[in-house]
Amino acid sequence: MIRTNFFSRSDHTILAASALTVHQLWRHRRVENCSVDCKLMNSRSAEDDNHRERRLELLIGRLPPRIRKAVRWLRQPSRRWARIPAGLLLILGGVLSILPILGLWMLPLGIVLLSDDLQFLRNMTGRILKWVEHHHPQWMGLLDPPEAEVPDPG
Repeated sequence: MIRTNFFSRSDHTILAASALTVHQLWRHRRVENCSVDCKLMNSRSAEDDNHRERRLELLIGRLPPRIRKAVRWLRQPSRRWARIPAGLLLILGGVLSILPILGLWMLPLGIVLLSDDLQFLRNMTGRILKWVEHHHPQWMGLLDPPEAEVPDPG
């Protein structure tokens, strides 16, 4: 059932004169009347993505050179065909970490690779990276490791 009082007279004229459906017109009005909150939410999303990328680059920079190169190669947008299977295999390897060759380190790496393609994982990894940055900045290389105190011989 269509609520005709939702649309103004000019909307009905546009609807009759064009091939727009009622749903398309309603969606257009909803976007047109988007409040400041919607625009603010979108800017926060872009800002969160920038922070997430910065935090990921800090972690990737701490990897050994060969693994760092492979992860950066896999994270390129055109490498989706390789990133998804690699992420799934790394997650499977992390789950099977009780086996000698596989390790628990594979699980977060697989989730990070898949998070480039799956929004809910991107949000989750963004929150986790934010937590790590605040509670363990040394993991990201933000703080110098505490120097071992050498006792004074005297």
